[in-house]
Amino acid sequence: MKKLFLVINLFIFFILTAQHQPVYNSYAISPILINPAFTGADGALSFGMVSRIQFLGIESGNPLTNTLFAHTPLKNKNIALGTIMSYEKFGPQSNFNGNLMASYKIKISKFRLTFASSLGYLNRRFTFENTNPVSFDKANEDLLSITNPSENKFNLGFGMNISYKFFYLGAFTPTLKFSKIQQTELQKDFFYNQIHIYGGINYRISNSFVIKPSFLLRNLKSSGNQLDGNLLISAFDKVTFGANFKLNNAIAGIAMIHISPQFSVCYSYEHITTNLKNNSSGNHELHLKYIFKYYVNDLNVKKFK
Repeated sequence: MKKLFLVINLFIFFILTAQHQPVYNSYAISPILINPAFTGADGALSFGMVSRIQFLGIESGNPLTNTLFAHTPLKNKNIALGTIMSYEKFGPQSNFNGNLMASYKIKISKFRLTFASSLGYLNRRFTFENTNPVSFDKANEDLLSITNPSENKFNLGFGMNISYKFFYLGAFTPTLKFSKIQQTELQKDFFYNQIHIYGGINYRISNSFVIKPSFLLRNLKSSGNQLDGNLLISAFDKVTFGANFKLNNAIAGIAMIHISPQFSVCYSYEHITTNLKNNSSGNHELHLKYIFKYYVNDLNVKKFK
């Protein structure tokens, strides 16, 4: 019981201490994208790629994000290692972000606890040669006064996850910066501490169907708290479909096909519900994942699962 109280106190610490990172519609399929505590959660070496393009129809600088990730449990299955690399481009701003992650699982009674840390490198660059200053408002004048600024920084992040049967709940701090950089007032909007809380249920309602509701709560400096809701349904271990709801922001449809027991392809279309919908045709996202996973039985020495 004392260990459980310690876990609760650590959970509260993660909630109270917490920086901006890209969040995809399909993070419920690969939650390692938002919490390092899911490192190794696929149970085998796993590779993935996510590509997202936003605000189609808006002429200047559609946000584009590409991410590669890989993670695996070690011989000691309580320990897992992983990495995530992403590149973002939005108008004059581009970011390269690389992270190394490690997680450790322990059991307390019927609870399974996972603690994780991530070490990240971020390069943020602003280039204005091909940018029309008219497209910026007065709030961005201080940024335009800088000539091609480039910033490098290192970050340390922490995450944890508590699971019991088919329930799970996690808290994570994407980045706790420990390097100092000179910032304008506008740039400070990009470098603030942020807290994420993610939880849900994976419940098998029959031999053929699994229902997976989940939520993500984030505190965004630009718009306050943001709540996402997800509802995914897996059928016959062949297809997964559902929706992602961003409260007062957007709604997305998600469809994933398991081309093989190891390889899956997911597509998501997001419809914007804010005033941007009058100028944009929406956001598109592609998510690919491959898992090197098999099991052994008496009939087939190597049978993929």
